[in-house]
Amino acid sequence: MFTLAELDEEEQSLERLRRWYRDLQTRDVFGAANALQAQERLRECVGRFEDYAEQVMAALHTVPGRSGESA
Repeated sequence: MFTLAELDEEEQSLERLRRWYRDLQTRDVFGAANALQAQERLRECVGRFEDYAEQVMAALHTVPGRSGESA
């Protein structure tokens, strides 16, 4: 089930992940070997969150009993 509460919770988790990434990035004075991989994974997370947000909005705006139509 898709709800705004779940979407909000996932958005908070993504923001926490972004903060952790920024903090680690500022502390990476030696250029960690996996830094580019970590950046790409964060991008993937953002993309998946955006897809999920679109699904939630679509589900919330669909009238039950009407096939594929939006309210």
